[in-house]
Amino acid sequence: MSCPALMLGDSREEPFVGHLRLSLSGDDTWVAVAGRVAGAAGAVAAFEPARRVEAALRAELTPLLVKAERNLLLHRAWRAIAAMPDDALGPDAGARLSLLLVAGDLRGVGVSGVGLSMVWGRYYGRWRPLVRPAHPLLSDAGRPARPPGVLALPHKPEILLCTPADLPGRLPADHILRRAGVYR
Repeated sequence: MSCPALMLGDSREEPFVGHLRLSLSGDDTWVAVAGRVAGAAGAVAAFEPARRVEAALRAELTPLLVKAERNLLLHRAWRAIAAMPDDALGPDAGARLSLLLVAGDLRGVGVSGVGLSMVWGRYYGRWRPLVRPAHPLLSDAGRPARPPGVLALPHKPEILLCTPADLPGRLPADHILRRAGVYR
């Protein structure tokens, strides 16, 4: 029922430092999260902030999966991020946060994010950019001062893939996506 959300890694020796992923499902609602926090701090320093973000989102959203709709789930996810103490988001206090939040219910899918250079959806086996480069979904990294908006999708993609703001918003070749585990 849910739509997996993935964030591409850096082109360095440890490409997924500070990355996080979360997927939660209820009877009629679901949430998927892909992100990176404190990635520049190194593997050890970034591990705890990434787990804290996962834990905060899981604690906030799990009780809502029973009766909430997608927009409420996204709003509460951003509220949970805003409530986190600066030091919980790593040495840079979340200044380089990149986060993709996707929530769905029986009526559709909502996508929200911060610190993204591009987001693609895979429909019927083909990748399509969800937005044009100047769209508000694509923004600089960092914990937002207010909750970002929500892009409504009429149809659920098979998968969503994004790049963090400090990487070029180009879709890698299929053989790279396959090696990265995007195709299972």
